Amino acid sequence: MISQKKETQTQETTAEKRWDERAHSFYLSQKKRDESLPSEISKYFMTAYTGIESILDVGGGAGRYAIPFASWAKRVHMTDISQNMLNYALENAEQAGLSNVTFSKLDWDEAEQMSLEMKADLVFASMCPAVNSEAGIQKMMHFSDGYCAINRFIVFEDSLTEAVRRGLGIEKNSIKDPHNDRKMVKYTFNLLWDKGYTPEIKLFSEDVLVELSLEEAKDIYVTSREIEEGQFTACEAIIEAYSEDGICKIRKRHETALIIWRANKTK
Repeated sequence: MISQKKETQTQETTAEKRWDERAHSFYLSQKKRDESLPSEISKYFMTAYTGIESILDVGGGAGRYAIPFASWAKRVHMTDISQNMLNYALENAEQAGLSNVTFSKLDWDEAEQMSLEMKADLVFASMCPAVNSEAGIQKMMHFSDGYCAINRFIVFEDSLTEAVRRGLGIEKNSIKDPHNDRKMVKYTFNLLWDKGYTPEIKLFSEDVLVELSLEEAKDIYVTSREIEEGQFTACEAIIEAYSEDGICKIRKRHETALIIWRANKTK
């Protein structure tokens, strides 16, 4: 029992450290890319589910969805395992002038420590590893007074990422990319359906051209989780070759599947 507890604590520490290390590049990437999906998904909830006043955003990172949610919901609370991510989310909220969004550092596996006051009309998670299991999904429903929603990318194409992969000889099929995972959408939908819930799937897509300075592109792409430390110099050279007059023009095509269901089957 003691050894199992130590193993769990080690896994939590490893995940926290990994996300703390990625927080800076993640934050920069979020600030620099011109994407519409968070605002479109937020608007969809605002117009299609008019009874939602409170939202719990699980594993919300730098506030990519919590911030647009807070522009219309009365109360938004966002959790994340990484304190660095939470610091950036707080900075984003302050810059947006929002006072109705709060944050807490939390490993979702330990979410039973949260007060029942944390129950919300909508419990939302986007690309959050903590809800990739039945236990994680059940916990979402435990904290919901209305709806749950899981957002997952099923297509995530990026022209600079592809150029870096080609230059470094990284085979696309060798990468387990959580941003291109239709199987996880199928697993989540089937799990809920087999449990007697009636989930719906709403698809969103965008195709944008993003311009980054050469230094911004290096800061974001060299620290990608796919790039090993010994490949940093080669990666920088590929980005330099990709750029024109110090600017990287990056084509991004994204598609996401939003799975929504009532947490209480009897309602």
